[in-house]
Parts: sequence; C-alpha cells; structure tokens
Amino acid sequence: MIAIITIGAGWIAAWQVDRHAAKHWSNLVSQEANDITQMVSGALQRDQLQLYAFARSLPEGSERSNMQFDAVFTLESSLLYRRQRSISFDGLAYAVWVPGQDRDRFESLYGIGILGPDHLPSTQTGDGFIVLHADGAPDSLFSGLDLTSVPAFVQSVTEGFRSENDPMIGPVYSGKTGIMAPVTVCQGDNGIVLGLLNLTKLTRSILLQSLPDGISVAIVDRNNTIHETGPIEGAQVTLTTQINKDSLNISFNWQANERFQGGPSDELGNSLRLGSVIVSGLILAVLFSASATSRRKHALSRERSLMQTMVERMAEGITIIDPNLTLVACNDHFYTVYGLPKDRFKTPVPVEQILRLRLERGEFGAVRNPEYFIADRLTMLKRASTDTTEETLSDGRLIEIRRLKSPDGMLISLYLDVTDRRREEREKAAAAALIKTTFDNMSDGLTALDHLGNLLNWNNRFQNLFAIDPDKISVGMSLRDVIRVSLTDQDADALRAALDRLMEGQGSHKAETHSSPDTEFIRLSNDRWVQVSCSTMGDRDMVITYTDISDRERTSEALRRSEERYALAAAGTNDGLWDWNIQEDHLYTSPRWRDMLGLGKDPISEQSHDWFDRVHPKDIEELQMDIDAHLDGRTDHLQSRFRILHANGDYLWALARAIAVRDDTGKAVRLTGSLTDITERKRTEEKLIRDALYDPVTGLPNRALFLDRIEQERRRHPETAKDRYAVLLLDLDRFKVINDSLGHDLGDALLIKVARRLETVLKAGDSIARLSGDEFGILLTSIASEEEALDTVHWVQSDLAAAFQIGDQEIFTSACVGIATPSKGFSDAEEMLRAADIAMYKAKAKGQSSTAVFDSQMQTRAITQMQLENDLRRAVDRDEIEMYYQPIISFETGEIAGVEALARWRHPDRGTVVPADFIPLAEDTGLINAIGTAALRLACRQLKKWDDTLGPKAPRTISVNLSGRQLQDPDMVREIELILAREGIDGSQLKLEVTESMIMMNPEITSRILMDLKELGVALSIDDFGTGYSSLSYLHRFPFDTLKIDRSFVVSMDEKAENMEIIRSIILLAHSLGMDIIAEGVESDRHLRKLKALKCEYGQGFFFATPQPADKLSEMLLAGQRWDIPAID
Repeated sequence: MIAIITIGAGWIAAWQVDRHAAKHWSNLVSQEANDITQMVSGALQRDQLQLYAFARSLPEGSERSNMQFDAVFTLESSLLYRRQRSISFDGLAYAVWVPGQDRDRFESLYGIGILGPDHLPSTQTGDGFIVLHADGAPDSLFSGLDLTSVPAFVQSVTEGFRSENDPMIGPVYSGKTGIMAPVTVCQGDNGIVLGLLNLTKLTRSILLQSLPDGISVAIVDRNNTIHETGPIEGAQVTLTTQINKDSLNISFNWQANERFQGGPSDELGNSLRLGSVIVSGLILAVLFSASATSRRKHALSRERSLMQTMVERMAEGITIIDPNLTLVACNDHFYTVYGLPKDRFKTPVPVEQILRLRLERGEFGAVRNPEYFIADRLTMLKRASTDTTEETLSDGRLIEIRRLKSPDGMLISLYLDVTDRRREEREKAAAAALIKTTFDNMSDGLTALDHLGNLLNWNNRFQNLFAIDPDKISVGMSLRDVIRVSLTDQDADALRAALDRLMEGQGSHKAETHSSPDTEFIRLSNDRWVQVSCSTMGDRDMVITYTDISDRERTSEALRRSEERYALAAAGTNDGLWDWNIQEDHLYTSPRWRDMLGLGKDPISEQSHDWFDRVHPKDIEELQMDIDAHLDGRTDHLQSRFRILHANGDYLWALARAIAVRDDTGKAVRLTGSLTDITERKRTEEKLIRDALYDPVTGLPNRALFLDRIEQERRRHPETAKDRYAVLLLDLDRFKVINDSLGHDLGDALLIKVARRLETVLKAGDSIARLSGDEFGILLTSIASEEEALDTVHWVQSDLAAAFQIGDQEIFTSACVGIATPSKGFSDAEEMLRAADIAMYKAKAKGQSSTAVFDSQMQTRAITQMQLENDLRRAVDRDEIEMYYQPIISFETGEIAGVEALARWRHPDRGTVVPADFIPLAEDTGLINAIGTAALRLACRQLKKWDDTLGPKAPRTISVNLSGRQLQDPDMVREIELILAREGIDGSQLKLEVTESMIMMNPEITSRILMDLKELGVALSIDDFGTGYSSLSYLHRFPFDTLKIDRSFVVSMDEKAENMEIIRSIILLAHSLGMDIIAEGVESDRHLRKLKALKCEYGQGFFFATPQPADKLSEMLLAGQRWDIPAID
C-alpha cells in the first residue's frame, strides 16, 4: 500500500513536474520571440537615425548643385556603406521638389533630364521629387529619376517631406535582393533624402546571430514575405509578434519544438516516476526552483541588456540619456572617444559625474565658475533637440555629435571622430579648388560634353575665346545651341561643321580605352585662327579643346610674306640696300643705292670709305658715332640722318637704317641695312617748323619763338639789378579802321611794310615778332638802361609816322608802345611779355603814339580789374545786383509820372558800385545779358509790388535800359514776354530805353526787334539822344514813344547857346514825330523853367531826386509828393 501510495505519489509528482515545466517552456519561447522582435525594431530605429544623421551632414541651399555637395555626398555615403555589418541600406539618393511649371527650367539649370523608372523621359507633368545625386542600387535610383513616378516611393517621399525632421518608413515592396522599405528624411526647405532599407538583409543578420535551435519564424508584411526559416517538425508552440511602425505592419509567426533548450525534461519526469516520491520530490523541487530562477533572471536581463547589445554593435560612439540626465546606455566607442574609465562609469550613471571628470582634466579650458558651467551644460542637455554639433577635444580631435530626441524624452547621441574626414574634405576641397583654378586659367578653351553633345563643364578661356555671354551658357545646354546664340552666323557655321566632323570621327574610337584626339582648324570672322581638338572621356563623354593659334598663323603668314618681300625687295624697293662686311671692309650696294646718288648702276669701290667720303663734313662725325654705338651694342639698331653728296654736286638728306650681324662672342662682323632719300621729308619738316615758329604774313617770328628768345636772354642775364635788355609791345593805332575800310589784303600789306621798316630800325641781335593782328613784339638786347629803350621807342615811333605807300594808297599810322625791363622782377618770359602788354594798354589809354613803362602799380590795377571781373561773374548768382529808382516828373502836374530803374552793384567789400564802373566791364566779359535780365526782372517785380500796395499812387510806368548785346539777342523778346507774365504786369507799364548808337549798329535787325517789342505793348524810348551818329531821317523808321535828351546838353544849356538850340530842335523833331520828351540832368530851377518854356513834358535829375532805394521811393509815392512847377507864359 505504501509502495502503491509512493508510486502513485511519484506519478502524480511526475505529472505535476511535466505540467509546470511545459508552461515555463512556453513562456521562454514567447520571451525569445519578443526579444528578437525588439531587436529588429531597435535595428529599424537605429537605421532611421543613421539616415537622419546622413541627411543632416549634407549642405543645404545653393550648395546642392556644386562640387562640394558631390564630394560630401560621396564621402558620407561611403562612410555609411562601411557600416554594412550593422545597417542594411542598398541605395541612397538626394532629390529636390520641382513644381510642374519649372520642369523645363530644372532640366536647363542642372543639365539633367527628368526620367521615369524605365530610364526614359518621364511622362509626369505635375509636381515631383527629382533625384540629383544617387549612390547604390543603380536600377532603382539614378540622377534625373522622378520619384513621384515610382509607385513604391510616392507615399514614402510625400509623408517624409511633410514630417520635416522625423525619418519616415514607407510601404514595403519586393526588390531584386529582397523586401525593401523606402526610408525618407526631409532635408532643407525643398529637399529629401531617400534610403532603400533591405528588410530581408536586416532580419536575416539578426536571426543568424540570435535565433536559438528549435525555433523557426516567418516574417511577413501584409503579403510580402520578408524572411522565412525552415519549418520544424512537431511544433509544440506557435505564436505571433508584431512591429507596427509608420507604414510597416510586420508579423513574426513563431514555432518551437523540444529542441529549444528551454523545453521540458522527459528524463527528469521518468526518473521521478521510477524513483522515490520523496527523493523525486526533493530533486524536482530543487531542479524546478533552480530552473525557474535562472529563466526569470534570463528574461529580466535580456530586456535590460537588449539596448546595451544594440549599442555595442554600433560602429560609432553612442549614448542614451534619459529625461533625468542619466546615462542609461553607451558603448565602448564612447569611452574610447573621450578616454573615460569604463569601470568608473558603468551605466546607469549621472551625466554630471562625467562632466565633472572632464572638467577636472581641463578638457573645457579655463572655467571661472565650475558649478555654473556644470549647471549650464546640464541645462543645455535637458533642452537639447534633434541637431548636429561639433566639439574639438584638447588633443585636437574633432568629434561630430548627432543628437535625436525620441518622443519619450530619451536623448540618443552619436559621436563620430571626423578629424580624418574633415582633413580629407579640406584636402579634397583644396584639390578641387586647385583643379578648378587650373581649369579656368588654362590657355586653351575646354568643354566637356556628354554623348548627346550637351555641356557638362567648360572653362573661362572657352567663354572669352568666343566672347560668350555668361547668361547664355549653362550645364545641360547643347553646345550647338550655345554656338548658335553666341557667334555670328558665319563663325557658328564654321565651328559647328568642325565639331560635326570631330564627333563623327570619334565614333570609331568609342571601343578604345584611349584614343588620339582629332583636330580641325577654323578661321573666325575677326581673323582669328582656332584649332579644335576632340578626345573621348570614359565610354560616352567627350572633351573639346580650343586653342587660339592666331599668333602662330600670323607668324607663319608674316614669314611667308617676308620671304616674298625679301625676294622682291632688291629689285623693287625704293630704298637703296647695302651690306658691309666689317672684318674685310667690303661694301655691297644695290643698284637702287647707286642710282639714288646719281652714280649709275655700275658698282663703285667696294670699300666703306667710298660711302663715308660722300657724307657732309658737318654730319660725318655724328654718323660715325651712331655706327660705333650700335656696333658696341649700346643701341638695338642703327638709325642715322645725314646729308650725302649727289653726283650733280647737291647734297641729299638720307636716312640710314641697319642692324648688326654678330658672331658667337657677340662681336659685330657685318652691318646690313638700307638708305632712304628723305630730302622731301626734311623740307616738309623744316616748313612745318617754320610754320610753327614764324608768322605766315610777315615772315617774322611768332609768339612762341619770341617767348623762347626772351627766355634765352633772361638766362644770359640772370641778374635783374640792371636793365641789360627790354621787351617792347607795339600796337598800331587805327589799324582796325584801315583794315575794315580798305580791306584785309591792304591791311596785310601794311603789316608787311611795318615789319620791314621795324627791321631797319633795330640793331643786330635784337628780335622782332608779330604777336597777333596788329601787335608786334621787340626784344632789345645789349642795352645799358631803361632810357636807351625809351630812345629806341622814340626812333621806332618816328619811323612809323612816315607815310606807307601801298599801291596807289598813301596810309599813315602810329603805334602805342609798352615797355617791360627785367629790373621789375619777372619769373619767366610769359610774365615779362604780359607786363609789356599791360603797359601798352596804359599807353593806349593816354592816346595815339603814346608810350608807357611797366611799373608795379600797373600790375596792381590789372589784378584789381581782374578781381573785379571775377566778383562780377558771381554777383548775379549771389543777388548782389540791386535796383535804385529815380522819379520822372511831369512838368504839367509836378507829380511822379514814372520811374527809371538804375542798377547798382552791392559789392561785399567795395560797397555800392555805380554802373559807370561795372557796366563797361560787364559788356567786355559778356555778363551784360545776365545783369540786364536780372535788372529787368527786379524792376518789374517792384512795379507789381507798388501796384499791389499803393494802388493809384503807384507810378504808371517803369523805364529799364537795354544794352547793345541784349538788343542783338534773338531770345530777348521771348525773355521779356516771360518776365511780364511771371511778374504779372502789363506790357504798357514797361518802357525800354535804347541808346542812339545801339540802334545804328544794325538798323534793319534793330527795327524788327523793336517792332516785336511793340507787339507786346511795351513802350520804347531812345536814350541819350544827340550824342550818337544817327541821322534824323532814321527816326521815323523806328517805333519810339519817347525821346530822352542827354544830360550833357541840359547841364550846359546856360553856358552854350548852341546847346539851347539843339534842345529846341530835338523837342520840335520829337513832337513832329508824335513822341513825348524827357530831359535828363535837370539840376536847377533855371533848367526846369527853360525846358518847360520849350514845351518839354517830363524831366528827371537831382533837382527833383537822386536815384533812391525802393523803400525810400515808396515813402515818397505814399506821401503823394509833388513839386511846384512854375507857370510859363
């Protein structure tokens, strides 16, 4: 019974053991399946992180299409592929978003055709992502691929672009090497990075390392089998695990049998059945307890070590920091990068401890406040987000840190030692820059073409050689199109034809690894020659070289022509050729050389003296010096002018040119050259010199030569204490009258006669010159004093006073003379001649046949006059011209009937300048028009002001003087019309005064101008009547309203009875012509009475009022001032 009970108990215990062991074994299978599933999920997350880091390492913006981007893309992708043991990307690509309307522009800009997955031009017309750079999987990813035309990529690239910073995994598809999952990361504002993740490769590599014996799995995503292990027999457990991430929906279908090492032990159960229940129970309890504890520990540790296992497999340093800033996982690479003791910082460990160790080691440099520094670093890590930074360690290594913030707050960081990579990048960039600089500065033009003839690259020399506008050339353009739009039709046709022949020739070389370049030659329309060569580059591309051979062609052409010319020179040249063998003293002369000297064609003596003996004695020494200088190597060639004897006894002017032939030591052994007859050229030169230095009418020296002679005399007598020489300047009196009345030919004849007479008066050594029209200069030399110069002037004036007989005309003239002597102190000849000119004008002011010696006061007056002229030029701009007004009084009422506006110059330094002192100067300088216009404008403006403020008390008219220059100005009438309109007064209120002499300068033109003024309603007055040269019969031809009697007649009417009669006649004449009379210069009551008795209507003068400023006259007008006019019976 006990045995049965014992056996029964044993069987029962054995059954319990089997039941509990089976349950535990199932748990272990499930744990293993979940562990492997988590490992696959972690690998997916790791590869997403790697692709994100790759995308952030690429340049953004305008750098995407340049050589730097290519270099970085290639380098980063190669580094990524080196980690194939831990990541599973089969291909990488970078693409940009292109709007539908910009597809053509994209192709032109980047030189890339937009293609579909079949490598043919894409049929898509809408927006799309176009691949610019690709690496790996050439059948699936290539430049120009429109990713939106590939169904497998559409969802992935669209969602990846929208997700901005988060890597996205798209729907899987079946590829050539397994099941693929496209992973995308947004890059910049319009770019995206695509990686083709081989899920089959990824899962296979994990299962090979982690799948235990006795377990099989089939991994599928919807209908795509990613990986499948062989089926097992007698499966005792089946279960399923899942990975749902982005567009992935991966199922792991697991099976396990008894071969899985964690399975139930049949032997243990049988032993319990056969053994003692107690013993078996004790053994079972012990075994079960040990097995369960081991399995639990294994299950707990697998999850804890899963992350560490994944981290250790990373090729870079990696850390995972939780939100509490605790380092929860890292790998050995991280310890190695920063030189951290692994045993001291086993995870988990606070980040603060690591920072403090690095701070103690001085890795952060000098830190003033360590606690603040640590706190700041921890805060920075707390706030860290997805980004990429770099850190330079104390030993100079450069560490790139790529951080990714997970949704649960974990900060995952990759640490890459990029020291070597950055150095390689710098070296590559420097090499690329060197290549580009060399490429752009080559002497030959270069273009690189693809097999279709589209541009891949070109250098600056190509653009410059054909003058191609940079805006008309871009990558991807057809070279033929560039030629068509940039060159002339003729040049474009020639270059295209040459390229066609070259490219056809290259077709036979395509199979060859290396081919010799073919060459064509073209001649452009600008007479430039270009050698065009073509060679293959790889299997399909070509390099075209353009060499400017213009200089070489011109040199060849010049050499050919030179040879032709040399062959014809001896026979056809106009120069005589000669060749002198110096060592043998043998002289060869051509027939032309001998003919030039009238020696015939027979050879002369073959020795050099036959040539040198013919050279003029005064020239032989200079010729010999020129020859010696060239033979000694002091000149590059021989060139010498000399006179040589002709057979007829005359001397010719000749030019010898030659070059020496030297031996190996540099010694001249031959002299070969030509001889040119330059007699006519020499005569022409002498004539030009004479024309430049002599007056063509009188044959006397001109001003330039006269100044040179004065300067020579100054150098001969540098001391100025004594007057050893003198400069005279003569101006003929009344020459203009003679010239205008008798004609210019007779005037020139008089100048010649004067020149010859002056020459007879002067002694040897003196000089005479004609300086300008009727001005002559005389340089007296070797005099003792200023008095001797005055004596000479006396004799000159006496001789000139005698009559000049010219044809049948007897002409008399005289001269005013200015004298300048060196004792006055002059810096140069020009200043001395100018002083004589100033003295001459002083003499002219004295009257005819006068003389003046220059003194310092004359210079002062001249400077003052010049300064006054300069000030006057600025006076109008500075509003220094102001108007004074003198009332015109009616002899009937005693009231102010009008005013005359008189200009005054308010000089800032000199005070008020009266017209007599500046009007003549204004007329001489041409400023009178500007001053006259300003005066007219100011006067009209003042009259308008009086009208507005005084009303009926304002003067009815205002009189303004016109100058002769204004009267000849064709725009004057229009100017007056504009002034009247601008100032707002009627033409009838303005009276313009012109002098008698002005209207007689050109009566016909003046009459028309005065008529035009009358049409404006302007009144006209003839001023200063009686002082000019007009005929009274002319008066009725001009539309004058008023006649003004000159004040010279009025002020002397009491002294000269004839003046009274003149005034009477003028008044009668004016009244008969319908004009009223204004008498100027009324200075006494007696003048007033007599003028009123002669029926004169108006008068002005100091008796009534002097010219007044506008404000003073305004007071008189406002007061209604009147003068008592005596009644005359």
